[in-house]
Formats: sequence, C-alpha cells, structure tokens
Amino acid sequence: PPLDKQPYPGGSQFGCPTDAFRESSNGSGQPNWEVKEGFPMGLSRLIDHPAWLSHGCAIPTCPEMNDYVNLTRLLRKYRGGDTLPSVTCQDANGETVKVILSGSYATRIYFREHEGLFTKQLIIPQAKQWALNLGSSEEEAETFSQLHSPREIWDYATALMNKSGILRFQPWVARDVEMFVKTYDIPLNEEYDTIHVRRGDKLEEEARDAVINYWKSQGYTDEDNLPTNYIPFAKYLERYDPNECVAKGVDTIERNVYVATDDPIVVMKEIADASVPESENIIHSNGCHRLTFYFNPTQDTVFHIDESGDDDSCFARYHRNIIAMADLWILTKSHTFIGEYNSNWGRLLRTMRTVMNDDKSDDDSSELTKTIDTRVAWGPDRPRCPGN
Repeated sequence: PPLDKQPYPGGSQFGCPTDAFRESSNGSGQPNWEVKEGFPMGLSRLIDHPAWLSHGCAIPTCPEMNDYVNLTRLLRKYRGGDTLPSVTCQDANGETVKVILSGSYATRIYFREHEGLFTKQLIIPQAKQWALNLGSSEEEAETFSQLHSPREIWDYATALMNKSGILRFQPWVARDVEMFVKTYDIPLNEEYDTIHVRRGDKLEEEARDAVINYWKSQGYTDEDNLPTNYIPFAKYLERYDPNECVAKGVDTIERNVYVATDDPIVVMKEIADASVPESENIIHSNGCHRLTFYFNPTQDTVFHIDESGDDDSCFARYHRNIIAMADLWILTKSHTFIGEYNSNWGRLLRTMRTVMNDDKSDDDSSELTKTIDTRVAWGPDRPRCPGN
C-alpha cells in the first residue's frame, strides 16, 4: 500500500533502516526526517527484487493502479476459483494492460486449489525456458523439463532457485546482518550445528497435539496436567546418533551448536539442568557428543519478527528484523540443522537447504537434489509442498 495507507510506521512490517530517510525542512528551522520517495516498502524493504525477474518491465501507470482501496476491495472478494481478480486499463503509452491482483492471502488460496495442476504435467518447452531464465545450465533445464514426480519437481525448482541466488537481502539488510552476526560468540569460521526451537503461540493450537502425544509416550495420560506445555529440548538432542563415536572410532565428538529460539531463558535452564552438565552451556549427550551451546546475544529480548514486544516503532521493528535475519542466515549455513516442520521457519529452512546433488559419491547419488543434513526432532518428517 502507499505510505499514507500503511498499517506499519515507515511503510513496512520489516521496519526502517537509516537509509530509508531523508532530511527535509518543516519551515521552523528544525530538521525533519521523512521516508524517501520511492524507497522500497512491504517485502521489498527486506528482499531485493531483481529487475531481470520481471524482464525490467515497468509498473503500469494506469490511473486505476493508484486506487489502492478499490484494488484491495477487489482482491478481498476472491474466495477461490480458477481466476484471480484483475484490472484491465490503459497506461500512459495508450497500451491496454491486464494486471492480475494478488497478495499473501489470495496467493495461498489459489496455490492450495491448483498445486496439483502445477506439477501434473510440465509443458517441456516452457519448463525448459523457465529453468534457463532462472540461470540453469542447458543440461539442468533439460532434466527439469523431463520430471514427473511433484516432489522431484518442487525440490529441483527449489535447488535451482537457491543456486541462482534469487533470494537476496536488500543492501542495507545485508550490511546490518553482517555487522550483527559479528557480535555472536559462536566461532562461525568452524563447522557448527544449529537447533531451532519454536514455542510461543505455536503451543496454543498447532503444536498442541504433538505435545500431548509426546507426553503420552512418556506415560502421562492427563492432557490437562502435563509436566510442560512444550516438547523438551532433550527431544531435539536425541537426533544426535550415539553410535557415531563407534562408527568413527573415537570416544567423544565435539560440536558447537547454535540455538535459535523464542524461548531462550527456558531452553538455557533445560541445558543447565541436564543430567550430565559440564558447565551452564556445555553438556555430554548420549555418551558420545560433547555439545557447546550458543545463543543469540540479545537472549531474552528476542522476539519473532512479527511480534511487537514493548516497542513497535519503525526502528524497533527493523532491529528485530535484523536479529531474525541473522538467525536465519546462521541456521541456513550450518552443517546440521535440527528442527521441525510444524514451524514456518522449519519449512523455510528445509527449502533453503535444498541444493543440486553434484556429489556422485553419496549413497543417494541417484537423487537429483539433496537437503543439507536436516533432522526432524518431532512431528511429520515429510515437508509440505511450498505454500502449504
């Protein structure tokens, strides 16, 4: 939406970097700061939209495109069906253009209704060209155009997307994430693992059945009187194989582990209360692994990006944005990731860790793609298709 109709201060739910403002005069001699005209808003505040993706096409200049209220009203009428709402108008050059309206809500509805058609039968010339447009080689494009399995198609498209680097931070986000990551204690120049523990509002509905089932497996049958309303951190640590030491012929395997969580204080206490703690952030697990844990330097001041906390100013949102994106970067780059697919982040990370399988020495070398070591702590171990 235009700035004057934005529900968020500064024009984006992702907050305001200092780059967003320019100084202007308010007539009183005092400096006045306002958002620069044309500075990216919405998701574009976070992600750089490359010009080549839309072939450099300009946004239509039809007068109808300036009526945001009417466009929103048309979009909200969409409740499903084969055709998304659209507007046909004439731009400044006198050309008739058709603009298809969309947004997060409508796109999800449309995708869920039509996902099967997207992968039912690829049209070879178009599929091949799509892959080439994304930066694939001729061989990769040919391979993609011949795929039939929906899972293979989605994973191959995802791997091509990751290879192309299409998802890139805006320069100011990349700069500030890089600066913030330097404040972390974990030695990122060494191999490290990550664990994502999502609790918070997920515990109220989406994760409730999984929590109940876990405690039932531990002998607790009273759903209203469980030891905790979450699945303990120890369950995540079970994804480390105790036989790994035997396989490698060593007594101990040491791992640095970064924990990204919206419940850091409780998770820290779980680590400190572990049965074989060495210190407040080091434990010996399963008779094989010596795990050293690291947390976000903000610790208990961390919020998920869509939560306001005590301060919902434009700058506070941007600060949380940088914290969240720094965590995302660290999670994506880790050697081993442990999480679950009930979380949006867990599913996103599975997507971002899917790559082309160029290493034919792997046991699964027949697979066209592979997911960098990703282990599911609890819940379904098969990821949903994108958008679900």
